[in-house]
Amino acid sequence: MKANKRTKTDPELLRQIDAVETDDDSIQAVFSLALPMKKLLDPKQVEETTNQVLERAEKEVGSKPRNVNIFKNLGSFTVSADASFIRQIIDDPDIDSAVANKQPKKILK
Repeated sequence: MKANKRTKTDPELLRQIDAVETDDDSIQAVFSLALPMKKLLDPKQVEETTNQVLERAEKEVGSKPRNVNIFKNLGSFTVSADASFIRQIIDDPDIDSAVANKQPKKILK
């Protein structure tokens, strides 16, 4: 899968999307909203923009996320959803970056 050129996307998230066998499989991702002119968004704006992104994805894909958590003061949110829903969010113009919430375990030496 290729991500939107504008969205910075974690290679692990792209790997997880490509590895999904069915749309019943859920992927967890953390998204950061694009900041207009590098200014932080008001918490209310974060919630409104996140809801707009989710509504656009629902309309385009025809499914809903399994779980959403909005970090209003950080300008980001997490989503647990099927691969097509996650792909749609990555391509949304209001998204700046996308990272897999579940990362491979690494053993520290």
